[in-house]
Amino acid sequence: MQRWSSIGFKELVGECNNDLALAYARMGNYSKGVEYAYKGYQASEANADKKGMAQSLHLMGSLFYEFKNHETAMKNFVAASAIYVELKDEFGFARNNNMIGEILLEQDSSYKALEKFKQSFTIYSSPNAPAWGIPWGYSNIGSVYEKQADAATSEGLKKVATEKYSEALNNYLLSLQKFEVLKDPAGIAEQMIYIGKVYFKTGELSKAKKYLADGVSMAFKAGEKKHVASSYFFLSKIDSANGNSSLAFEHYKKYVLYKDSVFNLQSAQNLLLYKTQLDFEKKDHEITLLETENKLQKVLSEKKSQSRNFAYLLSTLFLIVGVYTFYRYRNQSKIKAEQKLLKERLAISQDLHDSIGSTLSSIAVYSQVAKIHGTKNEQEDMNELLERISTASGETVIEMNDIVWALNPQNDNMEKIVQRMESFAKPLAAARNIRFNFVHDISLLHLVLDMNVRKNLYLIFKEAVNNSIKYSGASALTVSLLPKENMIELKVCDNGIGFNIETVLKNKHSSLAGNGLNNLYKRSAEINGQLNIQSNTNEGTTVTLLFPSTA
Repeated sequence: MQRWSSIGFKELVGECNNDLALAYARMGNYSKGVEYAYKGYQASEANADKKGMAQSLHLMGSLFYEFKNHETAMKNFVAASAIYVELKDEFGFARNNNMIGEILLEQDSSYKALEKFKQSFTIYSSPNAPAWGIPWGYSNIGSVYEKQADAATSEGLKKVATEKYSEALNNYLLSLQKFEVLKDPAGIAEQMIYIGKVYFKTGELSKAKKYLADGVSMAFKAGEKKHVASSYFFLSKIDSANGNSSLAFEHYKKYVLYKDSVFNLQSAQNLLLYKTQLDFEKKDHEITLLETENKLQKVLSEKKSQSRNFAYLLSTLFLIVGVYTFYRYRNQSKIKAEQKLLKERLAISQDLHDSIGSTLSSIAVYSQVAKIHGTKNEQEDMNELLERISTASGETVIEMNDIVWALNPQNDNMEKIVQRMESFAKPLAAARNIRFNFVHDISLLHLVLDMNVRKNLYLIFKEAVNNSIKYSGASALTVSLLPKENMIELKVCDNGIGFNIETVLKNKHSSLAGNGLNNLYKRSAEINGQLNIQSNTNEGTTVTLLFPSTA
């Protein structure tokens, strides 16, 4: 690239960097991919190459999307779309627009996502469009209908769910036909797996098994393992439903194996991506300081003949150099500290997953297999015990997932916490026919919470909501998260049967699930919070937590 630049082919530098970014991405080295896409953008910008800039932005957006950094991915995609519109590049815009739709779909904005997908589909239906545009469009539209069907199923709307699953299946089948014509093994594998999952959700297990098994086989041939883990999970469920316990167990082991390998890869790549971002910030900062220093030197040379001003400028230079040295040292120390913290947090997250997740998943599988072999007449007590093991291990897996979520640096902001709170409480309340209302102040969403504060806030909320739903007999549950006198107030209130707090504390009896009242007070103390529980028999219960945004 340096050779091309020196002999007058500067326009090729950006294109070459983009090609390298794409090559590294296909090899799975996403941090290098981002690095070269960023270099490609800088080179294209220097040459006023708009098309190259858009391509670099699209590549960076795609790489950040792979690791669920939706905010950064969306910024890159939106910037790329603006350039494609300026260049009147319809196909580039359509490709970029599809990726924006995929982010919207994962953020539960299915109707906005569908609008984006249909807009791109129309563009790809025009003459001279790339052949893969149409099957990709069918697949994207199918994914929207599938997600809407899943939501309808969770809300008990069976008729709506059936219609949506039918729409999803039709689009996936059309996509599969188009990919088969193109002889695209990766596209064929992906659509087979999607079709298998829909058949499973609609109860057509024989069709589901055929498509899932064929899809997994094709995925291995194509070198695409993105959906292999989830395919094995569904195959395990199908085999278990058919009474084939040994095959169910084998498929579940493969599910755990591939799920763990994806998790480990993502953890390592996430750390590298964060490091790459910090390196970019560091380089930009050093360039700015260097430009400032050069300007000062120019001023000094111009005023060299003026002795009185020279002394003044020299003193100023020493002062600025001193400030610059101190600021650079502090910035580098901050970068190193952030890198160390990110590495430690991701390592803890991975260790938890590796040492606990697989073991607990295996316990759940063993208990299920043992239940299939046992008979009700001869081993009724054993089945009851195994049921307890299965339930306990399942609950522990959920708790572990909560801890892993809390450790993940991507979940530092309050907006992510609010989303997780709602996604936990809303379906539980709906399953018990409890009216659920969540109120939060939009001004809180920009706050970034310390890991310890975030973890304890969510676990206090979860325990309070869980016990209201399970034990209170309430018909209504209200949760509020609001600012109060430079602090934050969480309130969980139900209209249930209530309980006598003094009796509970006196007898050390856990009338609340988990570790009971003492556990709630302990978590509150860890974040310098003030916990207040108000409850009386037949008058409902209100749990109030007042805490600072940092512990």
